[in-house]
Amino acid sequence: MVAATSGSVRHNFRNAAHSTTYMTLDSVGLGIGTTSPSNLLSLKGFGNNWNTSPGIKLWDSTYSKGWYVGTANNDVAGDYYIRSVTSEAAYPVAADKQFTIKQNGNVGI
Repeated sequence: MVAATSGSVRHNFRNAAHSTTYMTLDSVGLGIGTTSPSNLLSLKGFGNNWNTSPGIKLWDSTYSKGWYVGTANNDVAGDYYIRSVTSEAAYPVAADKQFTIKQNGNVGI
């Protein structure tokens, strides 16, 4: 369901009961998981879970190759990963950490 906030350029995408806002589009940008986007695209998630942490999965249907970019299933809170995925529906496994940016600024390849 799409609900526009009166008097502003803001569109909230909510569930049918209007109890949860999943996305907000306003004059600043698109917020996924946040009602206050601070950039053209703002992703907000929580925890270390594949379904709730902030992340993006990129999938190339022609070559059946994909990447996950985000913080899910990290070894240390705040670490950021780029990992390969084996199918569009799959999540990466621990061995698929191709690139890591540690919270302290160190980089691992």
